[in-house]
Amino acid sequence: MFPHVGKRLLTLTKNEETPELVAVKIRLKRMGKIRAPFYRVVVADGRTKRDGRAIEEIGRYVPTQEPSLIEIDSERAQYWLSVGAQPTEQVAALLKVTGDWQKFKGEEGAEGTLKTAEPRPDKKSLYEAALAAADGKEVSDTPTSKAKKDEAKADKKADTAKADKKAEEKADEAAAAEVAAESPAEATADAEAPAAGNAAEAEGAEPATEVAAAVDAAAVDGGYGPDSAPVTEDGSAPVGFTVKGNKDSMKFHVEGSRWYDQTTAEVWFRTAEAAEAAGFEPAGGAAAQSADTGAEIGTDKTEG
Repeated sequence: MFPHVGKRLLTLTKNEETPELVAVKIRLKRMGKIRAPFYRVVVADGRTKRDGRAIEEIGRYVPTQEPSLIEIDSERAQYWLSVGAQPTEQVAALLKVTGDWQKFKGEEGAEGTLKTAEPRPDKKSLYEAALAAADGKEVSDTPTSKAKKDEAKADKKADTAKADKKAEEKADEAAAAEVAAESPAEATADAEAPAAGNAAEAEGAEPATEVAAAVDAAAVDGGYGPDSAPVTEDGSAPVGFTVKGNKDSMKFHVEGSRWYDQTTAEVWFRTAEAAEAAGFEPAGGAAAQSADTGAEIGTDKTEG
């Protein structure tokens, strides 16, 4: 290739003896995949194929974007137009959009009608916006610095320490309140114990029979009158109580009856009359109970 002479480009003929003028085109060179093309704006020999070797690339065109991306090197476009390069219809349309064609012709509208897409926000800005939206806070224009992040972490740690301290103080107050509540009761018990001891010493020891009567009286009243007694821990009958009562069936069993040994007492009675007075009925009927025990239910007499 010979350098251009004046304002015309030269190329050699096949015999390379004398140069001749050739047409230089400004056209689109297709690139990209199927159904996703983009084009380069190139300066090329008019005799080469569409996607062949180019002299220079002066821009690009991406029609798949919205709006379409058009980038033209205005300085190089003006140069090639000035030396006689001929744009194709498609490239001429692009040059009119960018205003380079009007500038070359000296017409109005050199500013062009090119539309540009808004710049895409970076990932960091999107991430901060999402965090702010989740927390209900406004997004700051400036990115968060490392110092601010460290300060936020320190504040969070301080808040956690304050919360832990408050929780410990509340726990200590609750423990102190429990101790204060237990202390009067213990003091009262301690005060009553010496007083009871002094009274016992003053009155003297009670007879064994009176002590047994007091123990027996403490067991009385199992919820069904004065002649009833609750069940003992070991399941044995309280002193003076022989009649077993079942609360679910409201039946009672006197000692010696058919199911007496198999029955677990839920309440004890002194006599069958006390059980009947509490609303209990003899299990199997009064006749069965009398036949089993040899005693007439409702009386204290027994057959010899």
